[in-house]
Amino acid sequence: MRVLMLTLAIFAAPMVLFQSQAQAKHETIFEQFEQLAQNVEREYWNRAAQDRQKVSVWYKKNKWKLQWLGDEAEYEQIYTDLDQLKSAIEEQDKLQAKMLISSIRATLRQIYNF
Repeated sequence: MRVLMLTLAIFAAPMVLFQSQAQAKHETIFEQFEQLAQNVEREYWNRAAQDRQKVSVWYKKNKWKLQWLGDEAEYEQIYTDLDQLKSAIEEQDKLQAKMLISSIRATLRQIYNF
């Protein structure tokens, strides 16, 4: 019995560690969106544009993960919303930017089951 429990602990530990690291990365992207939302709310448009660029870089680096975890409509919607968000920030359209940020966050939560 002890051997079985020890074996399970040895194999389960890396999975828990992997899940913790993955969750930390997800929190990071959600924190980036929170910063972006705060900058839009405060109408710090230059900072918001920089934050949107960081999120776009994250999207490009992680698109393959989104393709595995979500369906095509979800990750393509994020791409479309990011493109529209760029325009909303350039036009300093606070309402549209906030709506797009909310849409992207919701889609990411659906993909990552948060």
